[in-house]
Amino acid sequence: MERVDALSKRGLTVCLSLGLLLLFCACTGAMAPATGDGPGGVITDTLEDILIHTEQAVYHPGEKEVTIILYDAGKNSYTFDMEYMLQVLDGDRWVDVDKGDTIIWIQATYPLDPGDTAEQSLALSSYTEDIKPGQYRIVKPIHSVEDTEIYYMTAVFTVGQQEGD
Repeated sequence: MERVDALSKRGLTVCLSLGLLLLFCACTGAMAPATGDGPGGVITDTLEDILIHTEQAVYHPGEKEVTIILYDAGKNSYTFDMEYMLQVLDGDRWVDVDKGDTIIWIQATYPLDPGDTAEQSLALSSYTEDIKPGQYRIVKPIHSVEDTEIYYMTAVFTVGQQEGD
């Protein structure tokens, strides 16, 4: 009887631990969708109020960082944090670039009010895969203050040789 009680307590502890882990992942965005629509968010490169792009359209192979620029051109307020996803175009599909365990997100929230511009530098050198020539996109979660929706905005750029090189 004592053995059954011990197993029941251990099972309950494991279940509670898994439940807390899932709750943590959901709250921090760690389970955000990589492609397509997902729970609580839509991947898009067109949101009426927000404009997003990289500082350059083309980056050299071996570049250490990419800067994205966000601009709130509308009347609604948004927030964002440091989280982003890097994807590479493989045929006709966007595929996540493996970031390994080297990137830690700072969970600070930054406002993006109407007329505001914000920049964020993204460390390409933190990724476990080499950044090879090709088409890439940054997927950046933007949180609407009005309706609590999360929009996954994209900024596309190319890694390759610039004209004249």
